[in-house]
Amino acid sequence: MKILGVDPGINGAIASFDGKHLVALDIPIVKAKGRGNEVNWAALADDLDVLFGDCDHAFIEKVQARPGEGRGSGFKFGYAAGGIRGLIAGRRYPITMVPPTQWKNEMGLTSSKDYSRTRATELFPDAASEFRLKKDNNKAEAGLIAYYGFMKLTKE
Repeated sequence: MKILGVDPGINGAIASFDGKHLVALDIPIVKAKGRGNEVNWAALADDLDVLFGDCDHAFIEKVQARPGEGRGSGFKFGYAAGGIRGLIAGRRYPITMVPPTQWKNEMGLTSSKDYSRTRATELFPDAASEFRLKKDNNKAEAGLIAYYGFMKLTKE
């Protein structure tokens, strides 16, 4: 069984876990016209086809607006999160939306991004180099979401 885990958004990541091996990637981005970045949709579609292939189920973090975030940033985040979900749904993978409080509590995590990287390194020692930098916290969280989903589905 191969499970997809997604930490959505422009600065998000996607990972797959089959019970032994983890593959984790940052969401591919491209420079946007004007300011900032946007999701590189073609590259993400290729990643889903080539690197993640036939997944049995996708667990996507259920995100919401963040307090204090501007309207433009919130729209951009929501647009990216929805687009990522749409690409995954288009591959006909069953999807479970999981609130961060739920999967983090069950994984024994806190809100600390550094602890997420530490926990991912413990669970996936073969992929530890993927989580060594502070900016790798999204890959760590995507991997942990995939692990959480794998445990949920194989426990039943």
